[in-house]
Amino acid sequence: MKKTLLSMVALFAAVTVNAQVVLVDKTGAEVALNGWSGTVETFAATAEQCKDMKTGDVITVVAKRDASNTTQGYPQFTGIANTEGWPSIISTQLLGMNGSNLVDEFTPFDFYLTDFAVENAKKGGIAFNGDGAILQKMTWTADESGIDFTGALWIGNTKATWGGAVSAGKDAFSDAAEGKWFELAIIQEEVEGALPVPNGNIHCGGWGGIMVSNYDKDAVCGFKYKEGKAIWFQLTAEMATKLKENGVVCQGDNWTGKAMYIRDTEPNFGGTGITSVDAENSMKTSAVYNLAGQRVADNAKGILIKNGKKIIR
Repeated sequence: MKKTLLSMVALFAAVTVNAQVVLVDKTGAEVALNGWSGTVETFAATAEQCKDMKTGDVITVVAKRDASNTTQGYPQFTGIANTEGWPSIISTQLLGMNGSNLVDEFTPFDFYLTDFAVENAKKGGIAFNGDGAILQKMTWTADESGIDFTGALWIGNTKATWGGAVSAGKDAFSDAAEGKWFELAIIQEEVEGALPVPNGNIHCGGWGGIMVSNYDKDAVCGFKYKEGKAIWFQLTAEMATKLKENGVVCQGDNWTGKAMYIRDTEPNFGGTGITSVDAENSMKTSAVYNLAGQRVADNAKGILIKNGKKIIR
């Protein structure tokens, strides 16, 4: 019996190890990133290590803030998937969200692989750069969710906040065009006291761009939603241009982002969804918002958003 139990423990340990493959381990000889220089020689996975990766897989990097670096106001690091080695492609979005919440203790950060990231990682591997960050370890975990993430521009498991927890850079939106549909796949959460719908704003073009809101009739445009499924809306020509220029920021609460897409046709979730806002009428609004997407008084001062445009008073 004892031998059987030991065998079971050994088998479980083997399965656990196989589920998470160590790509880089610099424990005791950590790599400090200073000045956004490439780390392909010091903290990178090779193309050979990436050959079996697939869309939806997770790259986890263990990192912390570099307290000795006083030149960087916002310590962070970014994932890079290379076509033929450093630095063929540099983008904050090839591997998902950057590590913008670094603390003084080593903390794991997850980067979810899109089609684009997988394709290029297989050609030239994965590297990281940044400033004010210290990297210790990189692992790869195969996706076992059963979700088909094909075509996703961004993949994550990111809880929405009013600080803008879900974002994707302009590189993700090269195919954005008038008439296409923006879709954000979500998990809707049960939050006491929250609105019974996903609560938040989507900023086409980042802060100061065109705001799409679910609950405020004074927003520039409204989105549709299907409970526990997705948020979506159709792109105008200006929205598409803004996405190409500066990407998107999504904020709010009561939901977690799973994936982001640009669709040729309206998403179908077994119904038309619920239109939270009369988009045609809301385009005529004169409401004023701050850069956090919160409505403010019409006579407020500072850098503000009105009719989707940034104004300064």
